[in-house]
Amino acid sequence: MSAAEEIEFARWCAVDPRHAAAVNEISAVWAVFDRPTASGKVESLRAELHRLDRRRRHRWMAGGAATAFAAAACLAVFFGLPPAPAPKPMPVVAGLVTTRVIEPKRQTLPDGSIVEFRHGASIAVAYDDECRVVTLKNGEAHFSVMKDPSKPFIVETGIARISAVGTAFAVGLDHAAVEVIVTEGRVRVDSLPPAPVRSGTSRGRMQETADAASAPIVEAGQRAVVPLGAAVPIPTVASIPVAELSERLSWRLPRLEFSETSVADAVAMFNRHNQRQLRIPDGAVAAMRITGVFRSDNVEGFVRALESSFGIKAERREREIFLHSAM
Repeated sequence: MSAAEEIEFARWCAVDPRHAAAVNEISAVWAVFDRPTASGKVESLRAELHRLDRRRRHRWMAGGAATAFAAAACLAVFFGLPPAPAPKPMPVVAGLVTTRVIEPKRQTLPDGSIVEFRHGASIAVAYDDECRVVTLKNGEAHFSVMKDPSKPFIVETGIARISAVGTAFAVGLDHAAVEVIVTEGRVRVDSLPPAPVRSGTSRGRMQETADAASAPIVEAGQRAVVPLGAAVPIPTVASIPVAELSERLSWRLPRLEFSETSVADAVAMFNRHNQRQLRIPDGAVAAMRITGVFRSDNVEGFVRALESSFGIKAERREREIFLHSAM
């Protein structure tokens, strides 16, 4: 997705917790249906589907429902999926169980500043005796700048220059605009004239001086947007709600990836990243296995996925959530 599409997707997920839970559930389902190819069992699976379909069709189902039931039964046979509504612990398939934490790529710059990269982002670094310049070539990155008043820290994108001394901010570049989100301190956002105008001529220097005088200062909790393609790319600045800010930069948070991971192990991972703790008084629930990718702070989305996919009942308290079997 483009940066704009990812922003819209993040907003959609934030509107209702069921949205994120649905995405996680679908991801888990697709992971299951990818296993025949990964394990080389496509042909045997297809043969078993046909056999089950023929056997069950004339008994008590017809048409597509029979095929759907046969697919579910066949996957249960080959890959240990839990039957609904009272799932049983799935057997562990050797070599398929994984649990890992996925974090954004980081780079420490020569001055100690730290850059976090959203997937696909890239930069070019050019430091000299007067300033620290980083060019964002594509994508989105978050900069935690080491304070040095003698050397301004500058991020350039082609149509915008973001200047700071010691602060933290994110810069995103897509086909429509450059977006700057300040998480700490303040930055100045300069619109840059077209390259021929700022080529070092007196006109270019006058233009840049005029732009700098009118460049907006963006404070923590604010966002500046510089449109691409405009003859005069004027930044617009607005405050961003705390919830939207958190969701917009959620890509910086670790992701927890589970593949046939026991619920007990998944819960332990979530508990290491969150103040609200998950509890499993039921051994049957602890032994169930889950596949999916979850944001490390999205405890509620994880619980909803368990409720919708496994029929688990969640007992929510102020600081804890207890997970019970549906039985």
